[in-house]
Amino acid sequence: MRTFRGRFWIGLVWMASIASIPAQDQARGSTAGVDPYTRGESKRIERAGYTSIGKFDWAPGQTTEQIEGVLGKLPYCWIETEHFRICSTAPAYKLRDSNERKRIGRELKQLKKKLPLVKPRTKTLDRWLRAHLIAQRCEDLYADFAKRVGVTDDDFPARRPMRLIDREMGSGPYLGQPGKYLVMIFEKEASYVRYTERFLRERWDHSRRKQVGRDECMWFGTALELTTEMGETDDALQAHLVYNVVSNLVDGFKEFRHVTPTWLRYGIASWYVRDVLPDHSIFERSDLVEPDMRGVTDWHPRVFRLVKNGGATRIAELVGRVGCEQFQFRDYMLSWSLVDYLLTRRAKDFPAFLGRYKSPVDGYSSSRQVKAEELLRHQASAMEAALSYDAEALEAAWSKWVRKAYRKRRS
Repeated sequence: MRTFRGRFWIGLVWMASIASIPAQDQARGSTAGVDPYTRGESKRIERAGYTSIGKFDWAPGQTTEQIEGVLGKLPYCWIETEHFRICSTAPAYKLRDSNERKRIGRELKQLKKKLPLVKPRTKTLDRWLRAHLIAQRCEDLYADFAKRVGVTDDDFPARRPMRLIDREMGSGPYLGQPGKYLVMIFEKEASYVRYTERFLRERWDHSRRKQVGRDECMWFGTALELTTEMGETDDALQAHLVYNVVSNLVDGFKEFRHVTPTWLRYGIASWYVRDVLPDHSIFERSDLVEPDMRGVTDWHPRVFRLVKNGGATRIAELVGRVGCEQFQFRDYMLSWSLVDYLLTRRAKDFPAFLGRYKSPVDGYSSSRQVKAEELLRHQASAMEAALSYDAEALEAAWSKWVRKAYRKRRS
């Protein structure tokens, strides 16, 4: 089997509103055709657990038809699920070998329960089948994340004509966000850039996450052409999807009211990626510095040696960084390992820790930006209350666990 070791970076930016944008008199419509798995039939769409296929409101001030009017005739696959709105123009993909066919075949068997026309033994994923897999992966991530943080949809405020804010849980049904999570995967970079320029008022040459629509929706967008491996292999695309969707779930949890420290958001998102695709690593990108990326993916033995030899960054320093500008390669590994410890050894306490951190900072106001020093005090309070740790105690417990848990994987 040929192994692809992914090295990706992502960019992030927050808090932007979208004005209503009229459709343009350009070529419109989709070259992807009618979805062959639901055939556009309401009963099949409902059985799949979808809200809609093809046409729906995308974000405040945007509809799928308006986006098509601006971007022109592309092979759009639009799918609205219970918690996501998805746009994919990813091309058909031929499975590379028996190992990939087995792995994706398991996903297709799961998908067939909702879409009976799916053939799990197929050797090629057509455009629509890839879009349905993306939708399934997103909903699976949502369900697993909600379970790990100890919440259900009933815990959050229902969507109403006027936004009603629950001080603790947020202002909407989607983990506290008012709007569904948005995922856009274009094939061509030009389409991605055209969308971001026209609808988000910014131009990017890399993947981004953004809060859009008067702070209603958490958006993730990318194009396969932005990263060579992402365009060549489905597992590279999946790793990229998992990392960014989970990052948005973490930030959107109990509403996006303040920044999540890089170690925590990165650690959780990378933990999900490496649980499924351990040969892929993704790195945060700041607008100020390029990420310290490396192709090394055997993180267990490297973290073991860092701890054993005293080469690890002090945890107090690591958790004291709000942004990623000072992160080195080892800091990314250590962040993942810290979360590995929390989700393995302190799984029962993790919901309380993340929940308390995502609760409003004392004196919170939507009209005021929370300062970095306030965030760090808030984090320390959540750590002490939920884990009975300060940073030094966390370091002692985590390093002791690493020496034991990673010992068998140290070479």
